[in-house]
Amino acid sequence: MISRFLLFGLFIIMVFPWESSFAQKSPHIRLNFPCETCHNTQQWHSVRFNHEQTKFPLTGQHVKLDCKDCHNLKNFSDVIPACNSCHTDIHHDRLYPDCDRCHTTQNWILLDFYKAHASTSMPILGSHAQLDCPTCHRGAVEGEWRRLRSNCYDCHRTDYLSAQNPVHSDLNFGLICEDCHSQISWNPALFQKHDSQYFPIYTGDHKGEWENCTTCHFDNGNYTTFSCFLNCHEHNQSETDSKHHEVSGYRYDSNACYSCHRNGKGED
Repeated sequence: MISRFLLFGLFIIMVFPWESSFAQKSPHIRLNFPCETCHNTQQWHSVRFNHEQTKFPLTGQHVKLDCKDCHNLKNFSDVIPACNSCHTDIHHDRLYPDCDRCHTTQNWILLDFYKAHASTSMPILGSHAQLDCPTCHRGAVEGEWRRLRSNCYDCHRTDYLSAQNPVHSDLNFGLICEDCHSQISWNPALFQKHDSQYFPIYTGDHKGEWENCTTCHFDNGNYTTFSCFLNCHEHNQSETDSKHHEVSGYRYDSNACYSCHRNGKGED
């Protein structure tokens, strides 16, 4: 005797044959939104999804990708929104994990180095904007990124050693190039600290009264020597002497002038 359960099963198949014909198993094991979010009844394989709804909006070259290029179709949540999950890190983990500090989705090769340097102690300005990254960040192997200190001498060592007017190495100039030079223009060199450390030449009575260092420093090999009279103050010694006859220890020479007139004013 055929059991009741078997007869009931045959009845269900005969009455509802369409269920076995049309029912399909979803290819996505886990899906957190309804099918019509991506598919439509007109053309099932024409998939459209608004990625702006996610935490990873698609821009640039990412717009051209298929879903399966990044996602596991069986589990759409099985995706890592990190650049190195898709892009090979040619810098060998020597740089930041967030690639968008330098790269953009518009073109991976064109680097946004202005943005990359904006938060560092070495913003890109002036002539440095004409350089490409490997000019400074050159490593032992191709693609290896060498971190640099924000020290001009690291790159401009040859410039420092070959400088002739004046000879930097002979005069023991310091290695803080920005004391005289700027990123905007390497020349002319302006020693702005001259006012605070030695004598006011960028402010006060001497502002604009000189052309270059040799206006006062007549010995190109020794910047400790200077003259107040050679190119500027054409004093007659006898006249100057008469104005200082009450000054104890007065001498008619530049060092004596400086010892009293440190602010560059006659009434000091």
